[in-house]
Amino acid sequence: MTDQEVEGIDNEVDVNVEEVNEQQSEVEGKEEQPEQEEFLILRGHYKYGGRNKTYGIFELIGERGTAKFNYVNLGSSTNYEVYQLFLDVNDQQFREKLEQLVAIDNTQDRTISREIKKELVLPEIIELLTTNNQDQVIQLIKEIIEDEMQEEIDLEINWEFISWSDLAAIYPERFNNDQDESEVKESSEELENLEGLDNEGLSGGLDIDLKLNCSPVISAISGKLITSFNIGDEILVRITDNRDITGELKNKIKISNGLGVGTITEINYKEEVDRYNVLVQLGEKIYGQLVVGPKVMISSPESTSSNNADNDIDRSSAQNNNDSAIIFTVAGLLIIIIILLLLYL
Repeated sequence: MTDQEVEGIDNEVDVNVEEVNEQQSEVEGKEEQPEQEEFLILRGHYKYGGRNKTYGIFELIGERGTAKFNYVNLGSSTNYEVYQLFLDVNDQQFREKLEQLVAIDNTQDRTISREIKKELVLPEIIELLTTNNQDQVIQLIKEIIEDEMQEEIDLEINWEFISWSDLAAIYPERFNNDQDESEVKESSEELENLEGLDNEGLSGGLDIDLKLNCSPVISAISGKLITSFNIGDEILVRITDNRDITGELKNKIKISNGLGVGTITEINYKEEVDRYNVLVQLGEKIYGQLVVGPKVMISSPESTSSNNADNDIDRSSAQNNNDSAIIFTVAGLLIIIIILLLLYL
């Protein structure tokens, strides 16, 4: 073997080593990507009254992409220690005391909580907080509480965006039930390895031109378990199939906000793997198949549109109230004018 041949082999080995190192770096880079902070936690406290003051604390939890806060908890007490609680989102003492106050089931606190959830628009709150307009958020919350209390309050807030895993760490009994992306990924891998879906009862007797691999769109807060859905219900899915879905085929698939909308046609539980095989219809003779874990919270078009419907109803009610106020005002003025005319005649 000549020196040139040896040198050529060495160069080839170096290139291969570099390629391996680059691939390893890419993998490590992907693994080190931080989990997205999709949840807003907003905590606050307020006080009002003269010599005998009342102190209140509250916590709002909302998921990006939803119209309203998903969780609103508020409680009040005459104990000043409540007002002294640290507002940091990781402070467990705040959480424990708030749960105690909520358990008292104060009617006024419950009304305020309901109004906060009804009135505050989550995307607007996020926009204000992320553009250094926290004072406007404070004012919005103050107005809601003051309208109910009919008294001016002093209010302070603290907020932070956190990831799903961090939220589960703060509220393990409420959120830590394995309904994260890793379970969806695991289910997708299982789907790729399943070769006998048709033999398991899925798609039997259906006229199918195309069956695509899909994964469920999860929503930790507004989603529902697969057992909560019935045949004919719609769910949101991501199409993970390797086939090219463009042009005419893409136009045949029902889409909502960039996600596939599938109508459930079959749900089969596989006890040996504790998974549900689900078949959904995406379009005419086009179906999607997915494997879902029992604790995955699946998003549906209904859950995303109901918040928008609530907003429309609220706006309609406000308009009706304004119209009624105008009518009563005009009627009152007419009565006053008639009375004055009678007095001078």
